[in-house]
Amino acid sequence: MPFSPKDPVTQVFTFVVVILFTMLKEGYEDILRYNQDKEINYLETNLYNPETKNFERVLWGDIRVGDIIRINRDEGIPADLLFVTSSLKSGLCFVDTKNLDGETNLKEKLIPPAFKEFNIYTDIDKLEGSMLCDGPNEYLDSWESGVSVPSMNINAICK
Repeated sequence: MPFSPKDPVTQVFTFVVVILFTMLKEGYEDILRYNQDKEINYLETNLYNPETKNFERVLWGDIRVGDIIRINRDEGIPADLLFVTSSLKSGLCFVDTKNLDGETNLKEKLIPPAFKEFNIYTDIDKLEGSMLCDGPNEYLDSWESGVSVPSMNINAICK
């Protein structure tokens, strides 16, 4: 612009340098995330096999939507899960979300009240239904879904 005290070439050069630096930084962060995802996908978890009626060790990378998995104490959870039972009679689960929000305190999660009587040993094969939940968003403190398991007469809203 004719009234600008700066030379247009210097402004364009500065703009290009800032954009180039931002692209390099984003590319580096993407590579780090990709390597972390690969690392996590090769960790193991317990997947329920309906044919053998047992939990088997499989890689997290092989877990698919709708799979039933068992999480043991102090085991990492690199996926969104719906808890249907807990080892505590109250139905509480304690989850450490430090990888998401940086806080190191445990957060209480409560299994849906409709699953209070769920017995992992006798009812697991009846666990077939549907779930409708929030899409991905930036809110870590709130989550809503609806769960329906017709074979167990369960229709619940989970938060």
